[in-house]
Amino acid sequence: MSSTKRSRSTSGTGPRPSRSLQPPKKLKYSVFKQQLRQAACDAFAAGHPAKYDQVNVVMMHFDNDDMGVGGQEDELAETFEREYGFVVEKTVGAVFTKLRTRRALEKNCLVILVFSGHGLILNDMLEVGGTVYRNVFLGNSLSWKGAWSALFKCSCSVLQILDCCHAAEATHPSVETLAAASPKEKESSSLTSSFTQAVYEQLQFMDAGKAFSVSEFAASMIAHRDALGLITFPVYIKRRGGSSIVLNKLADSTKPGLTIKAKTNNPRILLAATVEEDLTEKDLDDLKVYIATNIPYRLKGLEITLESFRKTSSSLLIINLPAVVWLQLPTDQEAYTYITVASTFTSSMQQTLIAMPNSPALLAALEPRLPSGSENIKPGQPSK
Repeated sequence: MSSTKRSRSTSGTGPRPSRSLQPPKKLKYSVFKQQLRQAACDAFAAGHPAKYDQVNVVMMHFDNDDMGVGGQEDELAETFEREYGFVVEKTVGAVFTKLRTRRALEKNCLVILVFSGHGLILNDMLEVGGTVYRNVFLGNSLSWKGAWSALFKCSCSVLQILDCCHAAEATHPSVETLAAASPKEKESSSLTSSFTQAVYEQLQFMDAGKAFSVSEFAASMIAHRDALGLITFPVYIKRRGGSSIVLNKLADSTKPGLTIKAKTNNPRILLAATVEEDLTEKDLDDLKVYIATNIPYRLKGLEITLESFRKTSSSLLIINLPAVVWLQLPTDQEAYTYITVASTFTSSMQQTLIAMPNSPALLAALEPRLPSGSENIKPGQPSK
């Protein structure tokens, strides 16, 4: 973390951003439909086990921590341990052998890595530690990917929760990541806007006895970011080729969840998509039918709507969709452009693209999974 405010690149903003002088990036209409469907499938984790055989939480803590986050880490650890029934280790030492002895590295197991502290980019990799002075670590530090490279190759699922500067630099294709800052971004040192505290409070809010995916968790944090004291959006990065990890309690709990006041529990995003083809009204009608017969039934009640449609040298679609689905769209597809959070569900065209069927049989009809890249570019993340 750093005492400086979060940095923001403004080269792509303003009334005439540099990208406005460049030819628009486009994608094929068929690819757009497939990616939208795949994003919905991955967001709601169809076919994912409801519960893992075991969940281990490794909280990396340095004794020379100068951020004062120890109390927040303890609250988060207690929630994982007492309310969710997860096994928690608070250490900075290697725990790989312990995890292997517990058989926690096997297929139906989950390992959650948590770190809150300082992060620096050294040799193009994220280095973490407890105390930093003039951009140099004092005392112990470790290379994040170097420390966990063996774990990332195991059969277990891995989730990273990182609260430090440049946190998203620690991404790995097989790992799902929830981070406070993008690779080029510095995090605030204020405990009132602590990402660790926000994760703790959001876990309490989600405490309703129901399983939820990490992408649903991240989308809910977006909806409640003001109440949680977050300055910018959390950075969510999906794992490649797999649906979002599901968190479910392994222990019974009667503790009531926190009440977080928010405008909406189902945050929505306005997104622009530029497709190559010159679409017609018939194409839009076909799009409704395609999505209605290919989106998982769990999306019922979270409609995707077409806010606007314009013909230019190609076709421009303005889509209103759930944030949980938006988080799963591929970043490397530059034909998508984030517009804003949609605070209401009012559609200027009132044209619903998804009329949700409620038959679980739809899941069986889904085609084989498409290969997926990293997630769509989100606020707070650098463009390529």
